[in-house]
Amino acid sequence: MKAAPHATADPPQQLAAPRLGRDFALVFTGQAVSMQGDGLASLALLWWIAEQTGSVALATTLSMLSMLPVIFLGPVAGVVIDRYSRRQMMMIADILRAVFSGIVAWGIITGNLQMWLLMVASVVMGICRVFHRPALQAAIAQIVPEQSLNRANSLFQLAESGANMIAPALAGVLVAWLGSGAVMTISAATCAFAAVTLLLAVIPPVPQGSAASAGRGTNGFFQELGAGLSYLWSGQRMLFFMLCTFALVNFALSPIGPLLPFVAQQRMGVDASGTGLLMSGLSAGMLGGALILSAVGSRVPRGVGVIWGIAVTGLGLAVVSQMRHLAPALAALVLAGAAVSLANVCSAGLFQTHVPKEMQGRVFAVRGSIALAASPLSLGLVGALSTAVAPHIILLVGGIIVAIGGFLGYAVPGLRMAK
Repeated sequence: MKAAPHATADPPQQLAAPRLGRDFALVFTGQAVSMQGDGLASLALLWWIAEQTGSVALATTLSMLSMLPVIFLGPVAGVVIDRYSRRQMMMIADILRAVFSGIVAWGIITGNLQMWLLMVASVVMGICRVFHRPALQAAIAQIVPEQSLNRANSLFQLAESGANMIAPALAGVLVAWLGSGAVMTISAATCAFAAVTLLLAVIPPVPQGSAASAGRGTNGFFQELGAGLSYLWSGQRMLFFMLCTFALVNFALSPIGPLLPFVAQQRMGVDASGTGLLMSGLSAGMLGGALILSAVGSRVPRGVGVIWGIAVTGLGLAVVSQMRHLAPALAALVLAGAAVSLANVCSAGLFQTHVPKEMQGRVFAVRGSIALAASPLSLGLVGALSTAVAPHIILLVGGIIVAIGGFLGYAVPGLRMAK
């Protein structure tokens, strides 16, 4: 697999998303709006559950049901994504999300929403996610020139980080004003809008390599599945390293939400408002990092970006664990968030340029499954350790392990020099 050519600086007038092309602009606009809708739906549904049932168990069950398809169906979904039109995969997923969000909205508005329907909707949303996200990541590489992939990926990172910050606050206002049912309806409309933009976009057909031409029957399916997995495990040290280290990063970041309030209270002595500020620091850093990369991303060497992005994320978490004052802890979290954006954008570009296009669906799906599987494992381990180990020590050890994992990238052949 050839390495990406050396990135060159783009003239200032090409920094806006539309300059990446009409098709990218359509896809990006639709997905950015849909991300906001997802954030609105998440809070609206949680608020309805809290009001109507008061059941934390139901909320966590629905979250787990949406995760399971991504964890277990990723490799299978990847084969389907590589066999068929990625544009159609995303459109079907967005339409299904719109339909089921609309059904849930109608159930809330009419007062007839059943728990079994919520569970079915959660599973369907998870299935949509396992097909949609890898298809989107692979499609970006088909409609954006290699030298502009960092910029394109940073715009999607910017949209996702912005949704994580803006949508919850906006949802709170809208739920109080319109109610959860109306907000779920808005979310359904954003999914439908994303499907329409995909209908208008032109994404080239999936290139068919030797694995894809092995056959369209059951045997061919498993041959393609095996080809995708063996590609990662056999000889692709750089990609395999990134799979492992990003799983490690997710493992360390997942318990931030539960741990940070205890670290803030016990180590820094801050109140609820200070804790809330800290909780927003990581997202603010990711948003700021993505904004900067959307302007200068084409000039950032991807290999070095991955190494230092992961390492600085770990160092930031370690520093936060030892802080006694709010301001330096907040600064460290913002820096860690910016480093997460750097690592995400650069790693996506490396996968998009080093994996054959006809295999990218399988590789991105496996990558997503491994990364997401780290989250429940991490939360379970932290829950078990928290009875015997102080929260700031858990955060410190996790940060150090991630930092070491990042710097180990210098020992991976080809990663440091990857452009």
